[in-house]
Amino acid sequence: MRSGKRRDAARGKGLSVAGVAAALAALPLIYLSVRTATVALSPAAGAALPPRDLTALVRLNLQAVVDPRVPLPGELVDASRALAAASPLSYEPFVVQARVEEQSGRRDRAIALAEEALRRRPNLLLIHAQLAAYYQAAGRSRPLLGEVDFILRKSPEARRVVFPELAKLVRDRTGLRILGEMLASNPRWRGEFVSYLEMHPPRPDQALGLIAAIRAASPSANVAPERRVYTHALMGVGDYRRARAAWLEGLPPAARQAHGLLVDGAFRGLRVGPPFGWQFHDTASGRAGPVASSGEAYLDVSYFGGADATLAEQTLALAPGRYRLAARARSDSSISSGEVFWLVRCLPGGSEVGRLRLQGLTGEHRMLRTTFSIPAGACAGQRLSLEARPGDLAASVDAQVAGLEVVREN
Repeated sequence: MRSGKRRDAARGKGLSVAGVAAALAALPLIYLSVRTATVALSPAAGAALPPRDLTALVRLNLQAVVDPRVPLPGELVDASRALAAASPLSYEPFVVQARVEEQSGRRDRAIALAEEALRRRPNLLLIHAQLAAYYQAAGRSRPLLGEVDFILRKSPEARRVVFPELAKLVRDRTGLRILGEMLASNPRWRGEFVSYLEMHPPRPDQALGLIAAIRAASPSANVAPERRVYTHALMGVGDYRRARAAWLEGLPPAARQAHGLLVDGAFRGLRVGPPFGWQFHDTASGRAGPVASSGEAYLDVSYFGGADATLAEQTLALAPGRYRLAARARSDSSISSGEVFWLVRCLPGGSEVGRLRLQGLTGEHRMLRTTFSIPAGACAGQRLSLEARPGDLAASVDAQVAGLEVVREN
């Protein structure tokens, strides 16, 4: 039984690493990094061409050499041999002969030839893709991912197809260790990859494993980006309170208590990472944003009417119980049509549990408050948002909100 599990695990490792190379093989932009064309070849024509023409002839057909989906033309092999004799310093014959050796099952020889081609043209993505495929076939994961790193750094287009496969490396111990080493070096594409993981989070234990792998590779490495992945992973399984606790660990100790239930209710413009900070929106129907003044900071709200709008929002992770939502608000013009209100909804279901209307406002601040309850079991997370709805008459709303707070009452 154990041996069967080991076989399954090994099969999973092979698939995850192989997927990276397969993604590279499917990326036309890498192969098109060398201009390609369809050229009629024949041994006689190849032998008759001068060296300069042979170089162009072979180079224009390198896509047929490196792309594993394209059969290798025998005429191109003959032309490459003629080119090697006529131009000993050229790199193209090594690319072609590497494919010949690979097709014959002489993988080590193919790798050696491709590596020599790379020494002659170190920045050519096409050769890096060729080597990645050969390293994968040989089971050499570490140099494979070294080539992947180079391609991701040099080709933004490659990231779109490689990131989904690279993300699969968190599923097994070997892939996780190698991925940790890659991220610990803080490559140029790290931020984009973390954003991909935030949108497609792994399991929470896999996200923690990634953090551990980075720290194992570099104990002093900054793992704040990957901590966000862990937070999103917890949210993905509905564990909002653990997610928020993990997110708070990334804040300075003094800030953790100040923002225990609600982040920056004073609207001082505190810059904190997602997903538990404020999101302010600026749309055709309205906008909201914090304003720092010489006195008290506030949220400036403008609603133009005409359509529903979400002007500001924040994710909460309140435990079951009873709470008070309160704020001070003012407006130089009364709200004559439509309404603007704070809304508390459960996640992930979206059921409403609390609403605080901005109504009866004058030029002086007015205290507004309401109470709401978080039920047990069905409201693990919450979304606090400032919503606006149009009325029967077209009217705009301008208001200022200060001192928003969420306080537990029991």
